[in-house]
Amino acid sequence: VSLERPDGYIGAKEFVDFEAPKPGRISNSSAYIRDIPRADNVRDDRLQEAMDAFVLTGALKKFRQKYSGLEYKHHTMLFHHSVKKNDQELVSKKLRSLWNSAGYGSPGAAAVRLEKLLEVDFRKVWSDRGMPFGLLFPKHYKDLRPFLGEALEEFRRGNSSPVLMVNSAEGSEVPDFDGKSGVWKIVVGGAKLSRGRTFTEAEDVSK
Repeated sequence: VSLERPDGYIGAKEFVDFEAPKPGRISNSSAYIRDIPRADNVRDDRLQEAMDAFVLTGALKKFRQKYSGLEYKHHTMLFHHSVKKNDQELVSKKLRSLWNSAGYGSPGAAAVRLEKLLEVDFRKVWSDRGMPFGLLFPKHYKDLRPFLGEALEEFRRGNSSPVLMVNSAEGSEVPDFDGKSGVWKIVVGGAKLSRGRTFTEAEDVSK
Protein backbone atom coordinates (compact mmCIF):
# COMPACT_ATOMS: atom_id res chain seq x y z
CA VAL A 1 0.00 0.00 0.00
CA SER A 2 1.41 3.36 -1.00
CA LEU A 3 0.78 5.82 1.83
CA GLU A 4 0.02 9.48 1.29
CA ARG A 5 2.84 11.89 1.97
CA PRO A 6 2.35 13.45 5.43
CA ASP A 7 2.54 17.21 5.97
CA GLY A 8 6.10 18.44 6.26
CA TYR A 9 7.61 15.35 4.63
CA ILE A 10 10.80 15.94 2.62
CA GLY A 11 11.99 13.21 0.29
CA ALA A 12 13.45 12.52 -3.13
CA LYS A 13 10.79 14.60 -4.86
CA GLU A 14 12.21 17.74 -3.23
CA PHE A 15 15.80 17.09 -4.32
CA VAL A 16 15.61 15.15 -7.59
CA ASP A 17 13.98 16.37 -10.81
CA PHE A 18 11.19 14.04 -11.91
CA GLU A 19 10.07 16.61 -14.46
CA ALA A 20 11.55 19.68 -16.15
CA PRO A 21 11.58 22.88 -14.06
CA LYS A 22 9.20 25.67 -14.93
CA PRO A 23 10.54 28.35 -17.30
CA GLY A 24 12.80 30.79 -15.49
CA ARG A 25 13.28 28.49 -12.48
CA ILE A 26 16.33 26.46 -11.54
CA SER A 27 16.11 22.70 -11.19
CA ASN A 28 16.11 20.80 -7.89
CA SER A 29 19.50 19.34 -8.70
CA SER A 30 20.91 22.82 -9.38
CA ALA A 31 19.51 24.04 -6.08
CA TYR A 32 20.47 21.20 -3.79
CA ILE A 33 22.97 18.78 -5.33
CA ARG A 34 26.68 19.49 -5.71
CA ASP A 35 28.70 17.00 -7.77
CA ILE A 36 32.13 15.82 -6.65
CA PRO A 37 34.42 16.52 -9.63
CA ARG A 38 37.65 14.92 -10.69
CA ALA A 39 40.46 17.28 -11.62
CA ASP A 40 43.82 16.20 -13.06
CA ASN A 41 42.89 12.58 -12.32
CA VAL A 42 42.87 13.34 -8.59
CA ARG A 43 39.58 13.25 -6.76
CA ASP A 44 38.49 16.59 -5.33
CA ASP A 45 35.97 15.75 -2.62
CA ARG A 46 35.01 19.45 -2.05
CA LEU A 47 35.16 18.79 1.67
CA GLN A 48 36.41 22.30 2.44
CA GLU A 49 33.50 23.75 0.48
CA ALA A 50 31.03 21.55 2.36
CA MET A 51 32.48 22.70 5.67
CA ASP A 52 32.36 26.33 4.51
CA ALA A 53 28.68 25.85 3.63
CA PHE A 54 28.04 24.42 7.10
CA VAL A 55 29.61 27.49 8.72
CA LEU A 56 27.89 29.92 6.37
CA THR A 57 24.43 28.43 6.88
CA GLY A 58 24.98 28.54 10.63
CA ALA A 59 25.64 32.27 10.36
CA LEU A 60 22.52 32.64 8.18
CA LYS A 61 20.47 30.97 10.89
CA LYS A 62 21.77 33.45 13.46
CA PHE A 63 21.04 36.31 11.03
CA ARG A 64 17.45 35.16 10.58
CA GLN A 65 16.95 34.55 14.29
CA LYS A 66 17.71 38.22 14.95
CA TYR A 67 15.84 39.84 12.07
CA SER A 68 12.90 37.53 11.44
CA GLY A 69 12.30 35.83 14.79
CA LEU A 70 12.91 32.30 13.48
CA GLU A 71 14.38 29.78 15.92
CA TYR A 72 16.92 27.10 14.97
CA LYS A 73 17.73 24.70 17.78
CA HIS A 74 19.96 22.34 15.77
CA HIS A 75 22.44 22.77 12.96
CA THR A 76 24.24 19.65 11.72
CA MET A 77 26.41 18.42 8.89
CA LEU A 78 26.39 14.64 8.41
CA PHE A 79 29.41 12.71 7.11
CA HIS A 80 28.30 9.16 6.33
CA HIS A 81 31.47 7.61 4.94
CA SER A 82 31.88 4.03 6.15
CA VAL A 83 30.50 1.56 8.68
CA LYS A 84 34.05 0.74 9.80
CA LYS A 85 35.03 2.43 13.04
CA ASN A 86 38.68 2.88 12.00
CA ASP A 87 37.54 4.72 8.87
CA GLN A 88 35.31 6.97 10.95
CA GLU A 89 38.22 7.78 13.29
CA LEU A 90 40.39 8.74 10.31
CA VAL A 91 37.64 10.91 8.83
CA SER A 92 37.01 12.62 12.16
CA LYS A 93 40.72 13.38 12.47
CA LYS A 94 40.77 14.76 8.92
CA LEU A 95 37.75 16.97 9.56
CA ARG A 96 39.21 18.37 12.79
CA SER A 97 42.48 19.11 11.03
CA LEU A 98 40.65 20.80 8.16
CA TRP A 99 38.60 22.87 10.60
CA ASN A 100 41.71 24.02 12.46
CA SER A 101 43.39 25.13 9.22
CA ALA A 102 40.27 26.73 7.68
CA GLY A 103 40.80 30.09 9.36
CA TYR A 104 37.20 30.70 10.41
CA GLY A 105 38.16 32.64 13.50
CA SER A 106 40.32 35.23 11.75
CA PRO A 107 40.01 37.43 8.65
CA GLY A 108 41.73 36.35 5.46
CA ALA A 109 41.34 33.36 3.18
CA ALA A 110 38.23 32.04 4.94
CA ALA A 111 36.40 35.33 4.37
CA VAL A 112 37.22 35.21 0.65
CA ARG A 113 35.90 31.65 0.37
CA LEU A 114 32.75 32.34 2.38
CA GLU A 115 31.87 35.50 0.49
CA LYS A 116 32.31 33.74 -2.85
CA LEU A 117 30.12 30.84 -1.74
CA LEU A 118 27.43 33.24 -0.52
CA GLU A 119 27.34 35.27 -3.72
CA VAL A 120 27.95 32.62 -6.39
CA ASP A 121 25.95 29.72 -4.94
CA PHE A 122 23.67 30.64 -2.05
CA ARG A 123 22.28 33.87 -3.45
CA LYS A 124 21.24 32.18 -6.70
CA VAL A 125 19.34 29.48 -4.83
CA TRP A 126 17.74 31.96 -2.42
CA SER A 127 16.58 34.17 -5.31
CA ASP A 128 14.75 31.19 -6.80
CA ARG A 129 13.61 29.28 -3.72
CA GLY A 130 13.67 31.62 -0.73
CA MET A 131 12.97 35.19 -1.78
CA PRO A 132 9.47 34.41 -3.14
CA PHE A 133 8.53 33.13 0.34
CA GLY A 134 9.94 36.11 2.21
CA LEU A 135 13.01 34.41 3.69
CA LEU A 136 15.55 37.04 4.69
CA PHE A 137 19.00 37.10 3.12
CA PRO A 138 21.86 39.55 3.71
CA LYS A 139 22.39 42.23 1.06
CA HIS A 140 26.16 41.88 1.40
CA TYR A 141 28.58 39.46 3.02
CA LYS A 142 29.63 42.20 5.47
CA ASP A 143 26.09 42.11 6.88
CA LEU A 144 26.59 38.45 7.80
CA ARG A 145 30.05 38.72 9.36
CA PRO A 146 28.85 39.62 12.89
CA PHE A 147 26.83 36.39 12.98
CA LEU A 148 29.77 34.17 12.05
CA GLY A 149 31.15 34.63 15.55
CA GLU A 150 27.84 33.57 17.09
CA ALA A 151 27.77 30.44 14.93
CA LEU A 152 31.38 29.57 15.83
CA GLU A 153 30.49 29.80 19.52
CA GLU A 154 27.69 27.30 18.93
CA PHE A 155 30.07 24.90 17.16
CA ARG A 156 32.49 25.01 20.12
CA ARG A 157 29.80 24.50 22.74
CA GLY A 158 29.87 21.18 24.61
CA ASN A 159 33.49 20.53 23.71
CA SER A 160 36.11 22.47 21.82
CA SER A 161 35.75 20.37 18.67
CA PRO A 162 32.93 20.89 16.16
CA VAL A 163 33.20 17.22 15.10
CA LEU A 164 31.37 14.33 16.80
CA MET A 165 31.87 10.65 16.00
CA VAL A 166 28.71 8.59 16.48
CA ASN A 167 29.01 4.80 16.52
CA SER A 168 28.78 1.85 18.91
CA ALA A 169 32.44 2.06 19.99
CA GLU A 170 33.38 2.94 23.52
CA GLY A 171 34.15 6.63 23.78
CA SER A 172 31.96 7.68 20.86
CA GLU A 173 30.00 10.88 21.29
CA VAL A 174 26.21 10.86 21.22
CA PRO A 175 24.55 14.19 20.42
CA ASP A 176 21.73 15.11 22.77
CA PHE A 177 18.95 16.34 20.52
CA ASP A 178 16.52 16.44 23.42
CA GLY A 179 18.73 18.77 25.44
CA LYS A 180 17.91 22.41 26.02
CA SER A 181 20.85 23.87 24.12
CA GLY A 182 20.57 21.92 20.85
CA VAL A 183 23.30 20.42 18.67
CA TRP A 184 25.52 22.43 16.31
CA LYS A 185 28.06 19.86 15.14
CA ILE A 186 29.56 17.95 12.23
CA VAL A 187 28.55 14.35 12.87
CA VAL A 188 30.56 11.41 11.54
CA GLY A 189 29.23 7.86 11.59
CA GLY A 190 28.04 4.79 9.73
CA ALA A 191 25.01 2.62 10.42
CA LYS A 192 23.73 4.88 13.20
CA LEU A 193 23.44 7.72 10.71
CA SER A 194 21.83 5.68 7.95
CA ARG A 195 19.05 3.92 9.87
CA GLY A 196 19.55 4.03 13.61
CA ARG A 197 19.28 7.76 14.25
CA THR A 198 16.99 10.52 13.05
CA PHE A 199 18.21 14.10 12.85
CA THR A 200 15.40 16.58 13.30
CA GLU A 201 14.66 20.22 12.57
CA ALA A 202 16.58 20.24 9.30
CA GLU A 203 16.41 23.53 7.50
CA ASP A 204 17.92 24.51 4.16
CA VAL A 205 18.84 28.10 4.98
CA SER A 206 20.67 28.60 1.68
CA LYS A 207 17.30 29.17 0.01
